Amino acid sequence: MRRLAQTGVDLEVAARFIDMMAPREATILDIGCSIGSTVAALCAAGHRAFGIDPNPEVLHVSTELFDPA
Repeated sequence: MRRLAQTGVDLEVAARFIDMMAPREATILDIGCSIGSTVAALCAAGHRAFGIDPNPEVLHVSTELFDPA
């Protein structure tokens, strides 16, 4: 489990599953998104994905990693 958490492999599987199940260009909300890896993968797949997380520290990391501004 630790390896999956470190590599994000489980998040890639989750993103692929959601991509398969959701209609094209779906709007998706990831509650508890952590650093936003799944949200980024879903956006790259053409969805309008958004994430929220109660931890401001991980949201800061997410902004540094994925915010295009």
